[in-house]
Amino acid sequence: MDTPDNASFVELVILAISEDEQLQEWFDSLGKLPHNLRENAILQMTASMACAGEDPDLIRAIARIQRPEFYRAIVRTLEDLLNEG
Repeated sequence: MDTPDNASFVELVILAISEDEQLQEWFDSLGKLPHNLRENAILQMTASMACAGEDPDLIRAIARIQRPEFYRAIVRTLEDLLNEG
């Protein structure tokens, strides 16, 4: 989980979430879903982003949060950032 590649994906998602209120609200809503529905929501989001011509790196980063360890890493990082601020 701590490889530079993984860390860069986490950082990209954190940056995108911090800069986009709609994405932040969407990500927050994921925490209320069971894992299987969270996966579906992520697939729907990445499909919408691809149709809208969003950044392919960001789409890949968002897709990675289907994996529970990435989702937890982002949640932890966001919590840490909120606690610092």
